[in-house]
Parts: sequence; structure tokens; C-alpha cells
Amino acid sequence: AIRAWNMADVLTTAGNEVALMTTTLLEPVEAPFALHRVRPGENAAFAELESWADVIVFQGHGMAQFDLLRTTDKVVVADIYDPMHLEMLEQGRELGTATWNLRVSTATAVLNEQLALADFFLCASERQRLFYLGQLTTLGRVNPATYESDPHLERLLAVAPFGLNATPPVHDTA
Repeated sequence: AIRAWNMADVLTTAGNEVALMTTTLLEPVEAPFALHRVRPGENAAFAELESWADVIVFQGHGMAQFDLLRTTDKVVVADIYDPMHLEMLEQGRELGTATWNLRVSTATAVLNEQLALADFFLCASERQRLFYLGQLTTLGRVNPATYESDPHLERLLAVAPFGLNATPPVHDTA
């Protein structure tokens, strides 16, 4: 949530109208952008936000949770800062082999779908960028057509560092 919140804040500060959506709990807080909670399966609510948006930035399982994200004609940006398939390698270590394999293969399929369908990608570091360029190449997204007009592939994948708000916190209690 820190990453999504700060991205929304940066985009709002740059003069964009922003709506931040979550599929989990949403506490009432003051924000310089609209906040929405849309649970997986609430497709009509998601469709309203999709209709409103020009660009949709998502992370995690959003594409797997909302079919419209797969077929929208809006610009879709996948924030792939979390290599969930590698994360499942570690998180599933204590599970039985079949469950561990299922978790890793499911995360890999979810990520591969995003890499196949999204228009643009964000990652958190140069090292991740190289890693994901390899995956994008394997899926055919890096090819003569994308390379010819953009040899550094900057219109395909960019680094948006993971970090805290640019304004340092202020200690205001004794």
C-alpha cells in the first residue's frame, strides 16, 4: 500500500486526477485523491472505475481478479515490483511439495499473463529491470518491432524506485 499510495500522491501532485483502489480493507483517511474499495467479483464497481480512467496502473493479482483488466482499451500499466513467483519459492518452502509447486506455478501464470497483456511495466530497480526484460523477451514482448523504435526499451519497462514519501516524517510529540 505504501508504494501505491506514494504513486497516487506523485501523480496527483503532477496535476493528474487520481483514484486509488484497493481490494482489501479501506479505512477512512484523508487523501488528496479518491479512495475506492472494490472486492474481487464486484465487476460493476470495477467497470465504473475502468470507464472513468484513461490509464490504469495495477499491481499484484488485479488482472486475475477483474476480467475487464484483460480486455480494456485503456492504457494498462503493470507494476511488477514484486516478483511474486520468486516470492512463492521462499514462502512455500515449508509447504508440501504439491502445494509449493502449485503456488509457484500459479504466481508464474499470473505474472506471465500480466507480462503478455499490459502496455507498460514498472519495476523497482535496475536489477529487476534486467530480470524482467529477460522474461518479457521470453514471452515475445521484446522483438524487432519494439526494439527498432526504442532500443533501450524505455517505452516498455521503467524503474520506479520503491521508497517512502519524499517529505521526511516530522516528530511532533514530546
